[in-house]
Amino acid sequence: MTLLPLNGKMRLFDNNHGVILIFDRDESTLSDQYIFAENVISNDLWWIWGNSSIEPKRAISLDDLIKINYRNMNKDLAGSHNEILAKLTKSGFLGVAAPLIIYPVD
Repeated sequence: MTLLPLNGKMRLFDNNHGVILIFDRDESTLSDQYIFAENVISNDLWWIWGNSSIEPKRAISLDDLIKINYRNMNKDLAGSHNEILAKLTKSGFLGVAAPLIIYPVD
């Protein structure tokens, strides 16, 4: 899961195609130990001891992530995506969106 800033400007996985599933974060279970300011390559399961050669990433609080998003938004930047390992619920599902590429990938 990725927490978008209020203006919605974010580079998502350097991917120009795909869909975005939108969930209400208040209907999801979040834990600060699984909130990261960057892509942490969670599909590699690095948090399972001995499962990966990838260095563990430092988690941050949801409040800190919101502050980062506000800073980027106030500077009119499209920040890189963040990563939240959350338990999502059917009742929290809000809709589907498609990315609009405004900022070219370097």
